[in-house]
Amino acid sequence: MTGHRVCFHRIARAESGEWLEWSPVDWKFFINDVRTRFLNHDGRLLLEFNRRQDGSSFFTEEWRDFFEAQGARILRWKALLAADPNQRPRFKQTGRGD
Repeated sequence: MTGHRVCFHRIARAESGEWLEWSPVDWKFFINDVRTRFLNHDGRLLLEFNRRQDGSSFFTEEWRDFFEAQGARILRWKALLAADPNQRPRFKQTGRGD
């Protein structure tokens, strides 16, 4: 299952224009829901995130730690999760620099 250029976690804008986003509890629910309801035992969930407004990565140190604790392997702006939270899937080598 793939989410390309993910932004559904942005739920509203603050008065300052900054996005209000899902909390770790929201992400944990989403990941578990996908794992238990939609992925086969050897399935994977790939999330490719948009950059933040300032051009920085979605993966701040805190978000990187969170996703890795969920079993994700992170490459640039992508997170890859296995159906089994105890497995850390690998990205396939494409030869294109991905």
